[in-house]
Amino acid sequence: MALRDTFFFQFDKWNTEHKCLRSHEIGFVGGALSGSTVAYITTPFDTLRCHLTYLSNMNTSREKGFALASMFSPLHTTRQLIVDHGVGLFYRGARTRAISTGIRMAFFYTFMKICA
Repeated sequence: MALRDTFFFQFDKWNTEHKCLRSHEIGFVGGALSGSTVAYITTPFDTLRCHLTYLSNMNTSREKGFALASMFSPLHTTRQLIVDHGVGLFYRGARTRAISTGIRMAFFYTFMKICA
């Protein structure tokens, strides 16, 4: 969230100097750019989080307790995923996530600019 807001406010600052867009247009364009950029950057971390959650739930559901779940550290899981599936796995679905987040943030910041 902080990274997305930083991108948006930098765009807003740039626009106040250049006077290119109106307030609601700033919200739409800035929200779309910041939301999609941050979503694309954070996709590998979200992929890793999902795999860690899946592995943790898989091991605890087999009643093996937390002994096996603690085996799956983020570093170990990252290495294993790269060996099994390659680096491309971490960006699978990144384009779709960037588009959907960009659209949501475009409307969010548009309404924020209109209502503020």
